[in-house]
Amino acid sequence: MPIDLRPFRQAPLCFGYKWLLRDEDSLASCVAALVAGHYLHAERIVDGQRPGTELQASAVDAAIRRLRTVDSHQRDGWIFQMISWVAARLVSSDKTLAAPPQIRTADKGFDGLLLELQKDTGLVAAVVICEDKATEHPRRRIQRDVWREIRNIESGARDNELVSEVATILRASSQLAIEEVLEQIYWDEERCYRVSVTADASHGDATGRERLFRGYDQVAAGDVGRRRGETVRIPNLRDWLERFCDSVIAKLEEMKAD
Repeated sequence: MPIDLRPFRQAPLCFGYKWLLRDEDSLASCVAALVAGHYLHAERIVDGQRPGTELQASAVDAAIRRLRTVDSHQRDGWIFQMISWVAARLVSSDKTLAAPPQIRTADKGFDGLLLELQKDTGLVAAVVICEDKATEHPRRRIQRDVWREIRNIESGARDNELVSEVATILRASSQLAIEEVLEQIYWDEERCYRVSVTADASHGDATGRERLFRGYDQVAAGDVGRRRGETVRIPNLRDWLERFCDSVIAKLEEMKAD
């Protein structure tokens, strides 16, 4: 398992997981498949299965060029979205539908999107919008950017985009009637959030998490179930991401078909 996820409940503020990067080699393999656009390949790795066929050389070469040429901060944020997708996949049930991660660094959509389905009806129980931030200043980034984005979503300003992305996920699930499901969604009640951030050592306990996520219940009011928080501690973040990207590139080279 590439990431060990330890649950916490910080009621009434939020609940979620603390990540521990357990197997960076396996994680690099997952991320390599994701940046090449092969998320089913990554799912097999996450599940501990053989990843399947080799990846097309053209897809691999394009992914490597992107990793080597994009602005490093933009690249780091993109890679962290991939790591967050892996963490979400590890705790997903068979009633969870997930959008594939973005394969272009310039995309301006949601960082991630999960649909939690009701066990009995198959209708949508929760639309989980992900905010993923790789940063050396987590509290400042949450206050400045994340809370502002959540307020924007809560206002309904991105509802058209949200409906479109939900429909795209549902379309991949043949057992669901898309129009019927969309009509059944009560957007205000079922819209939830998952804020994943690189945290400081001081945020590792309950007191630190409360300080990190303070204000979450104000920007996304209601039951604590609407507010998920995820943290990971990565010392020397930028240096680690640089080395990790080198590992991802090496994995891509290994996956390339002759």
